[in-house]
Amino acid sequence: MGSTLLSGVLVVLSFSVATALPVCPSGGATLTINVDNQTGAPQAIRFRGSVLTASCSGGKASFDQTVTCGAGANDCITVTGLRSGIWKHRISVGSQDQYQKSILVATDPTPNTLSWVAFRTVLTIDRTDDVSSNPTPQCPSPPGLHTCTLREAMSVGDTAPAPLLVQFDPTVFPPGKSTVVQLTQSLDLPIAGYGMMVDGTDPAGNPTFRGDPFYRVVRLPSGSAVIFSNQLARLAGLFVQRPTLANGDTPGDVVIFSGGAAQQNLVVNCKVDGGGGQLTDKSVGQDCIQGIAGAGGSWAGANVVRNTELTGCADKAVKSTMLAYVQVQDSWIHNNIGGGLQATLSGNVEADHNLIERSGYNVTTQVFYDANGLSANGADGTDTPDIASVLNTNGNIIRYSSSRGISVQELSAATITNDFSCGATNPGLGGQNGIAIFNTTASTASATVRGTIAVYNGRNGATVDGESTADFGQAAPDTGNNAFTQNATKGALGGHNFDNSSTQLNIPALGNQWQHCYANPAQPGATCDGNLSLDISGSVNSSTPQPYRGSGTTLPVVIQSVWPTKGKAGDLVHIAGSGFDAIDGYPARGNCTSTISQHNTCGSQILGTCVQYEVSPGNWSNLAVQAVTPTEIVVLIPSALKCAQPVRIRVQRADYTGASVSATGLFCTNS
Repeated sequence: MGSTLLSGVLVVLSFSVATALPVCPSGGATLTINVDNQTGAPQAIRFRGSVLTASCSGGKASFDQTVTCGAGANDCITVTGLRSGIWKHRISVGSQDQYQKSILVATDPTPNTLSWVAFRTVLTIDRTDDVSSNPTPQCPSPPGLHTCTLREAMSVGDTAPAPLLVQFDPTVFPPGKSTVVQLTQSLDLPIAGYGMMVDGTDPAGNPTFRGDPFYRVVRLPSGSAVIFSNQLARLAGLFVQRPTLANGDTPGDVVIFSGGAAQQNLVVNCKVDGGGGQLTDKSVGQDCIQGIAGAGGSWAGANVVRNTELTGCADKAVKSTMLAYVQVQDSWIHNNIGGGLQATLSGNVEADHNLIERSGYNVTTQVFYDANGLSANGADGTDTPDIASVLNTNGNIIRYSSSRGISVQELSAATITNDFSCGATNPGLGGQNGIAIFNTTASTASATVRGTIAVYNGRNGATVDGESTADFGQAAPDTGNNAFTQNATKGALGGHNFDNSSTQLNIPALGNQWQHCYANPAQPGATCDGNLSLDISGSVNSSTPQPYRGSGTTLPVVIQSVWPTKGKAGDLVHIAGSGFDAIDGYPARGNCTSTISQHNTCGSQILGTCVQYEVSPGNWSNLAVQAVTPTEIVVLIPSALKCAQPVRIRVQRADYTGASVSATGLFCTNS
C-alpha cells in the first residue's frame, strides 16, 4: 500500500456525501495549457486528459489533441466545455511521457491552467536495482534490454543536453503497485543538471495532492544523499526512504541543497522518511533535508520544499545552515526526533502553511523532550560569527511539540505571522512554551509576532527571557492581532499566557486578544473588563486589547484571501482576514485537534468562529475548523464540497449580545 501525505488525526473526521451530482454549469470548464518547450524547435505535442472524480454531470469527460508548440514558453492549447472535477493529464512528446492531476472549475472568469516542460533530453529508468556491471548500466537502454538504472540516469545530469527528464518505465513501475528502487552503493545521487527533473509521478497522476499514495519508492542506504547543486531542478513524486535506524547511527542527510550555485530547486509531492521511526534519542546533524554552504544565495534564489511529507528524521526535518535559504510550503512535517524546521548557524528558513506536529516523537512515543516545531538559533562561530539565523513564518499549524512550538534563541531573528502554536508539553520540567524568545549566551535573539495564537501549552503561551527582545504589537495600524489563552496547562510549572522574564521593559503587546479580557454584555463599550493581570507576568504593555466579541462596527469580520483557492476532500484551506474570535473557541482543558472543531461551529448558537460553505442558495453547511487566530482560520474540506464552480464561504462569530458578525468570500476559484 502507498503512504499518504494526510495526517491520521485529520482523516478521522467524517462528513455526509451528496447522493447525486449537480448539473455542470453551462459552457463547462476552460483549460489553458502552457508549455515551456526547451527542445529548441517546434514540437508536435499530444495532450490528453480524463476526469477521475466528477464534481457535476455533463460536459466533456476527456480530451485528446495533438498540436504544434513553438520553442520557448507559450500557451499552447485551450480546451473548453470540460466537466468540472479532478482530472488526470498526460503529455507525450518524443519519448517524454508525464502525468499530473488538477482540479477544474467552471464559470470562473479566470481559466484553469496547467503547465508542462518539453525536455531536450529524456531518460527512462527500467531497472529497480543498483548494478554497476552485468549488465553495465547504460541510458537510454539499447532496444530489447533493460540497462538504465536510477543512479546511471542521474549521473549524466550535468553533461546531458539540458534540461534532462528522468522518468520511470510504467511496465517496470506499474501504476497502483508499490515498486522499490533498492540502492546499495553508498554514493550520492546528483541532481546536477540545469532544469533537470526526476519525476516519479505514475500514470494515474499519483502523487499530486495531499493524501495521494506513493508507489515509486527509492531506498537510500546510509551515507548516500540526493544532492542538488545547480538551478531550477526538481525532484517530484518519489518516496525516498532510509533503512530503519538504531540509536547512534549516523546516516547523514537524505536530501541536500549544496553551494551557492544551487538555487530555485524544488522538492515537490514527495515523501522523505529518515528511518528514525524507532529511535529513542536524536542523532545530531542527521537531518532529512538540509541547505548548506550558501545554497539559494537569497530569498529570490531559495530552494523550496512543497507539498511533501517529512517523517522519521533522526534530527530535524529541514535545516538551513551557513547562509543557505530554504522555503518549506504546504507540507506535513511530523514525528521527527530532533524537531521540525530549523534555521541555524546563519541559515535562513521561511515556513508557509505547513502542518508541523509531534516533534520529538518516534512513530508512537515522545522520546526527545528538547524538540521544537519551528526554531532559529545561533550563528556560525567560525565563518559567520555576526550573521544571525533568520526564521520567517506564515500560517503554520504547530502542535504537540515536545519543548517549544516556536523557538527563537541566541543570535537569531524571526518574523512570526498567522501561526497556531498549540500543546507544547512533555513529562519533564523544561520548555513547554508556545513561543519562546531567549538567549543563554551574550548573543541575543529578537522576534516580531503578528496574527499568531499560543494555546494549551504546558508552561507559557509566550515567553521572552535573557537580554532578548520581542515585539508583539504596536499602536494602530501595526497592532499585534495575536491571541493568548488557556496556557499553563501544567500548574506546577508556574506559567502564564504571556511571560516577560527578560531585561526588556514594557514589551509592546498592543491590540491582542487575551483570555481574561472580554466584552461584558452589561458594558458593551468596554474593550476589556476582565482581570488582565491573570494573563501576564512581568513588564508588558498590553494596552488597547482587541475586543474579540466586539460589534460589527467595532471589530468587523473581514476575509482578505483564501489559500489554496480551490481544493479537494482532505485539503487544509487557510482563510486570512481579521476580526476572528480566537478566544471563545478554545475552552478550558481542551486539546489541539478535536476540541477546536467542536467549539468553532455554527448552529442555534455560534461557538467561537465558525466557517460554512453555501451548498445551494441560502443553504449553508459547516466546515471543520482546525485552527483559529485573530487573522487566520484553517478548515478541512469535506468530501461533500465539490468544486464544480465558485462557492461562497461565510465566516461568523458572535458579538457581545450573541448576534452574528460575518463576512463572505469565494472558494473554488482560479485566482
